[in-house]
Amino acid sequence: MKLEEIYIGGARSVYLENYLKDFNGAIDVATLYKYILKKNIVGDEIFYGLFDEDSLVSYLKLEKYNDKLYQVRLSQVEGIYKGHGYGTALYDYAIMNDKIYVLSDLNLTKQSQDVWDNFQTYSKFKVVPYNIKTNTEELDRCDEVYSEEGRDELVWLAIPGNETINEALARRNYGREEAGKWIMCWYGPEINGEY
Repeated sequence: MKLEEIYIGGARSVYLENYLKDFNGAIDVATLYKYILKKNIVGDEIFYGLFDEDSLVSYLKLEKYNDKLYQVRLSQVEGIYKGHGYGTALYDYAIMNDKIYVLSDLNLTKQSQDVWDNFQTYSKFKVVPYNIKTNTEELDRCDEVYSEEGRDELVWLAIPGNETINEALARRNYGREEAGKWIMCWYGPEINGEY
């Protein structure tokens, strides 16, 4: 890639087409508005992608960390789709529907920090600090995850609950329809099974 291509092309999300190969043999697992959510497992890696026809809208790559946990290796949203929740939707599906315990990576960008901060505040699953050196949750160290003290040992751990995405949204919507405060269910039917 030439330097001028990087400069003119902008952020790395422009290059999501480079990850289309990760979806050879992928299965369609759900719909999100008009987009198809695909999943592929290759060895110790799990790939989630949201597709608008043949174009990759958002991408999440998880790699097995140990017998119970997976760690984020890459999370990306195509530029024009940013800010609509399409990246978060992949995390929601992996954590809530596939019941995967997900660790953030050590090199959180500002955007990634914002995502994980929002998970702590608004998500439908539990998020706690996790020490990768001792393999323990450290609930009293929330303020250290992004700090110098915690930089080489603390990450976020997302812990799935008992509800799927649509069950959580249905619970939040109970009684809201009549009041006109309906929260739209993003997810259509699961393609290869039922929620």
